Formats: sequence, C-alpha cells, structure tokens
Amino acid sequence: MKKIILTFLSIILLAGIGAFGFYAYTYADDGGLITTPGTSDSGQIISQLRQLEAIQLSKTIFTSQAFTSLIDYGIPVVPEPVSRPNPFAPIGQD
Repeated sequence: MKKIILTFLSIILLAGIGAFGFYAYTYADDGGLITTPGTSDSGQIISQLRQLEAIQLSKTIFTSQAFTSLIDYGIPVVPEPVSRPNPFAPIGQD
C-alpha cells in the first residue's frame, strides 16, 4: 500500500515539475516574465496612465432612480464582548 502511495505521489511531483518547466520556458520565449533593466516601455505606460486620468465619472448615477431603488440586504455586525486584556497572561491575573 505504501509503495502505491509513494508511486502516485512521485508521479504527481514529476508532473508538477514538468508543468513548471514547460510554462517557465514558454514565458521565457515570449518575454512575458523576463525583463532586463532599461527594456520596459515606459512611454506606453505613461500614455495608458494619461488615458486613465482623462476618464471623467459622472455623479448623476447616485441620484438616478435605478440606484436609489437598490435595497441593502446587509446584516449589521453585532458587537461581541471583548476577551481578556492579555490572553496569554495566567488566568486570574487580568
């Protein structure tokens, strides 16, 4: 029985190592995870940041009939009694 379990675990371990190696090799080929200093495209990042900064959100959604008709089904949190000041202190020395 132990031999079967060890064989099964070693097969799973080898499959995991093989999958890790396959995906690491795949990402290394297309440059997905590997970057070298000075090769990042900072211009693209800055242009995307400017696009995000240009987004204007309208506050009228909060006064619309659809928003005001929403119902809150949340459950209020009931305060629970607090434990001892120092739970690691010996009992009786609060």
